[in-house]
Amino acid sequence: MNTLVIYAHPNTGGHCFSILQEVKNNLDQQKKPYEVLDLYAMHYDPVLHEEEHYVSGNRTVSQTNQDIQKKIEQTDKIIFIFPVWWGSMPAILKGFIDRVFTSRWAYHYEGAIPLGHLKGKKALVYMTTGSAWWQYYALVWARPSMTFRIEFLWFCGIMKTKFIRFHKCRQFTEKRNTEIKRRVPTGLRWLYK
Repeated sequence: MNTLVIYAHPNTGGHCFSILQEVKNNLDQQKKPYEVLDLYAMHYDPVLHEEEHYVSGNRTVSQTNQDIQKKIEQTDKIIFIFPVWWGSMPAILKGFIDRVFTSRWAYHYEGAIPLGHLKGKKALVYMTTGSAWWQYYALVWARPSMTFRIEFLWFCGIMKTKFIRFHKCRQFTEKRNTEIKRRVPTGLRWLYK
């Protein structure tokens, strides 16, 4: 069963890229099968199209997104790697969630209560932000993490989640790369225990 790595950053250098490389290196060393969905490299279309808008009664799911849904069904481990921009995830990742984690597939409502369909899966989230840790908690109130956890992962039934945040990611240095190499395995140990 492949671990699914969902990567949402447009460049091939810097903090998120280093995290991705470290995740891949660790999984390769441990001989853990995985697949990376690099949303920018895939030229993933994040726009929710009219025929997909389920609130309007439309239910079309593209073949690409059906294929991704199958990959998610076939794994019990998902890794997300992305930066926090403007207090949230990149637009490409938000669009990916809108189009892939669809009503009736990822969740359904019973009355006013959402019931997630993706129970039994674990999600490991690596996030980078330019703010210092104290700014993230004191000024932003950890909103990006809480929103991702509660309003997305838990909503879809993914209750086992771990976040590893990297702060002050404004300039990539060897010291930052050393921190990434030290902290990435911590998350992977949690994911595979």
